Amino acid sequence: MIRELFLNSRYSCVALFCFILSKNSISMDENVYSFDVAKRDEEKLCLMHMRAGDGDVKAQYKLGKMYEKGQIDKDIKVAHDYYKSAADQGHIKAQYKLGNIYAEGQGVLMSYVSWIAGWQPRIPCDYKLACKYYKLAADQGHIEAQYKLGKMYEEGQVDKDIKVAYDYYKSAADQGHPEAKISLINIQYKLGNIYAKGKGDIKHIKTAHDFYKLAADQGHIGAQRSLIDMQYKLGKIYADGQGVSRDVKLAHDYYKLAADQGHIKAQHDLGFMYMKGRGVPKNSKLSCHYYKLAADQGHAAAQNNLGHIYKNGQGVPKDIKLAWHYYRLAADQKYPNAINSLMNMEFDIGYMYEYGDGMPKDLEGAFHFYKLAANKGHVGAKRNLERLLNKRG
Repeated sequence: MIRELFLNSRYSCVALFCFILSKNSISMDENVYSFDVAKRDEEKLCLMHMRAGDGDVKAQYKLGKMYEKGQIDKDIKVAHDYYKSAADQGHIKAQYKLGNIYAEGQGVLMSYVSWIAGWQPRIPCDYKLACKYYKLAADQGHIEAQYKLGKMYEEGQVDKDIKVAYDYYKSAADQGHPEAKISLINIQYKLGNIYAKGKGDIKHIKTAHDFYKLAADQGHIGAQRSLIDMQYKLGKIYADGQGVSRDVKLAHDYYKLAADQGHIKAQHDLGFMYMKGRGVPKNSKLSCHYYKLAADQGHAAAQNNLGHIYKNGQGVPKDIKLAWHYYRLAADQKYPNAINSLMNMEFDIGYMYEYGDGMPKDLEGAFHFYKLAANKGHVGAKRNLERLLNKRG
């Protein structure tokens, strides 16, 4: 190191002074590192250079910082060299600082004019080297290096790898890094998306669910919405036994989690489970409750089933008009069998109006509903409609 300083005209005076001091065997204790920038203690500075040249990592790191910040002469290239000497010996802070220099690219491009002007040479941006030194520091627990490595892997400044980014963010977040905590939530959501778009088997869906839940529990809105969908999918997997042993109890639990948060398909399927007693005791009242939640969101099958429930009075008071209402909603969506159910319901209502069966006698009401049924092809409604027309004369 001393020889190199002699060869560099900018530092030849310092090198000569250091050489003289070394000949006079001046003590080099720990006070060397407490260099006072304001006083510019040249003796201590010289001793620090000597120690750095002898491989002292503390001196190398200290000098790197001083040259980087301009506490001696600002010189990124010299700072880089000192940092690198310390970093390659395992100095954690030097590794981090060197990673910063490579990640940011510092200094200016050199030319003859810039050299004459005393501008410092440029250290070009090199993400590969930045990653190397950040990783050395991160593996020793450097919290900021862990966070920056997470960003590099997330943003693709090195080979993009969301899973590796997650690991580094988590390491930093576990040590209390505030930005890493936020980034970790976003990465959990992204990992949820990756697994959700995977094979669709139990392993991928369950992993997606778990990552979404981690993010959702910390307030991520997108993850909260996606978690509901994963709850439904897990319910479906367990209900159908897709790649797992069929477990209707577990299916019910996942369906309920999703249904109670507004998932329309989960509401319908839960209504079906309560209607049929699949994995739970039969409960017409709860069946009606969940079917209605789904029906009110436009689920055609739930609307059709509600029509049956109100027509037959299953768990609710029998209500022909409400049955007709839900049949009509399902039929408007061309739900299979709903048109036929609606047609039969309209014939029944026409009959009830004509004869005052369960509602006040009303021939105009009878005529109206017979006509609706007849227009859909109901043979009995056509006959009754013709009969009422003949009565009118």
